[in-house]
Amino acid sequence: MGAVAGRSYIELSELFERRRLPRGTPILLDATMRPVEPLTSWFRAMGLAGYGPGGHRGQLVWMDWELSQDGWATVVLRHTRTGITTKHLLGSAEHPRTFSFAWDAHDVVTGYAPNGDYTWTITAESVDGVPLDFTASGSFKVVRKTAPHDFNDNGSLDVLQRDSEGVLWRVDTSSYDGSLSLASRRQIGRGWQIYDRIEATGNLGGTEVGDLLARDRSGVLWLYQGNGLSGFATRIKVGTGWQIYDKIEAGSDLTNDGRADVIATDKYGGLWLYPGTGNAAKPYSARKKIGMGWGIYNELTAVGNIAGGAAGDVVARDKYGLLWQYLGKGDGTFAPRTKIGGGWNTYTSLVGVGDVTKDVRPDLVGFAADSEYLYRATGDWRAPFARAQQAWLHYPATGTTTLPEGESTENGSALVQWPGGDGDHQRFRFG
Repeated sequence: MGAVAGRSYIELSELFERRRLPRGTPILLDATMRPVEPLTSWFRAMGLAGYGPGGHRGQLVWMDWELSQDGWATVVLRHTRTGITTKHLLGSAEHPRTFSFAWDAHDVVTGYAPNGDYTWTITAESVDGVPLDFTASGSFKVVRKTAPHDFNDNGSLDVLQRDSEGVLWRVDTSSYDGSLSLASRRQIGRGWQIYDRIEATGNLGGTEVGDLLARDRSGVLWLYQGNGLSGFATRIKVGTGWQIYDKIEAGSDLTNDGRADVIATDKYGGLWLYPGTGNAAKPYSARKKIGMGWGIYNELTAVGNIAGGAAGDVVARDKYGLLWQYLGKGDGTFAPRTKIGGGWNTYTSLVGVGDVTKDVRPDLVGFAADSEYLYRATGDWRAPFARAQQAWLHYPATGTTTLPEGESTENGSALVQWPGGDGDHQRFRFG
């Protein structure tokens, strides 16, 4: 223990002993290097680690404060980028001088807190409600790996919906105890009825959040870069002639270079690869033909690396409902297909959703007319998915109907619409 102005070694030793601080734990000092009174403050733990209540992967920031007299404390947390602010009153009749606060970056109701810088400020008052002349503050940062279908930069899966008036909505999800459900919903913007294909791509343009590709009815392809605030930057024209493709998939790194790639099938069954560049002005390089005979499939999904191989993988469903696995070799091509199983024609669409269960493996969601099921990746190519778990990604009270004629492309890019609430909604498959 080093010297501190105004405090002897003995005094500091007694202070640390009285508060039972672990050896080496920092306490809050003022500008003259004196321990702050009447309150000392320190972080007992900092970071996103461990397990929280219920066994879910914890994302906790632990904070402890101790008052030199009985009282109450108020802690205010603020997310710097969005301004999201929460206030927490701390106090205990049993321990009126000690305040412990475990802030969880996951809330079972509102979902995950966004990534980035946070500040905290604490004020105190006596048990009689008299404010004490004390304020302390500090900061911490929440950092997660970029999620491929995350548009508000909070690490969780987002589901896109387009209503009958062309309004696009983002529904944030929450994964708790291995389940997947809706958390919150926000309008993105109007005018999206001009597109016949909307594809979530992951980080295609070089930002830290997910992007979108949208194809208009004349075959022009547009890139919408995510801004991390649930919306997108002004669209960028990135291609023409894309009407020749009946399926477009993105979000999986097939070339093992750390960037999301795009694949597409034409009406003759040819499979084309567009390697990602990470450059928004030109997000992919010249196409390469990597296969023929892919016209036998009515569903194509880039799922990421589900089998622990060299690169991202693809699953494809044939007209008999059989699901086939194509393991990526890391050069944009695939190993010979292997059969996963039958009965997958139950679903109108299969979506590679990234790692929604926080086990470092990408997952798959199957969308049926009135239900959804989550398939967790195992990392074993011989049985790449665990048993299905029901997910809750629609509003049961509204009922469901199939899409009207002409609204979806051949591969079913639009999933389901349901009447009620604020319009008929179409859920788009993504990546």
